[in-house]
Amino acid sequence: MAQGQQERLRGIIDYPKHFIPVVGEPIAYRTVRLIRQIARTAKIWAVCPQPSKTDFHWKSLAHYVGVELLHPTNPGLCILDGIRNTRDLWSQNDRTVILMADTIFSRAALGAILADQKPLRFAGSYTTAGGIVELFSLSFAPECQADVRHWLDEVPCHKERHAGVPDFQAGHLRNLLHVATGDKWRQPLTWYQPPECFLPITDWTKDIDTVEDIGRIPWIEWKIKEEEG
Repeated sequence: MAQGQQERLRGIIDYPKHFIPVVGEPIAYRTVRLIRQIARTAKIWAVCPQPSKTDFHWKSLAHYVGVELLHPTNPGLCILDGIRNTRDLWSQNDRTVILMADTIFSRAALGAILADQKPLRFAGSYTTAGGIVELFSLSFAPECQADVRHWLDEVPCHKERHAGVPDFQAGHLRNLLHVATGDKWRQPLTWYQPPECFLPITDWTKDIDTVEDIGRIPWIEWKIKEEEG
């Protein structure tokens, strides 16, 4: 899922952040490679903006790696709009796993996400001192699809934005987590014990949003080399 506008990296890189090289391999290519090694029969879609005439990154991913591309005609404003646009792709027979395409996953973290059999799971970084930091994925079984559709429509950021509330921040995946767990979404998440539907990722897995995140890539590369032996 590549829904963001990478506003915080505007002027820093002039191509989609999902193709920043890590140990010589673009992030998106690496994620697809790991998925195929861990879950060989997985059907992989890249949900991304329509490439411009001068940007061939997503087309190249489809051509060289063999994934399917989905370019929503109405992408919306946020990750929740993007997830809503994938509804026709949700599996009727197996789990649906939605990964954030700007995340550099460890093999262990991605393996845990793909192997999970809980009916509903959000996975992300977690600290006992401050609760949930970042969310990297959402996965759910076929019997949870109706609930996920309902939560996507009921999440306050979606309802208020479409009700004409001005200057309202577009939704984030954590807003969906708030609704799914019955939490008041405006109240910060400071769980000392994460909810059952949350899978804590406690290693070096990291999403790339800021210049500081890019600065951490050499350390992440060192961790990848250490992981791969």
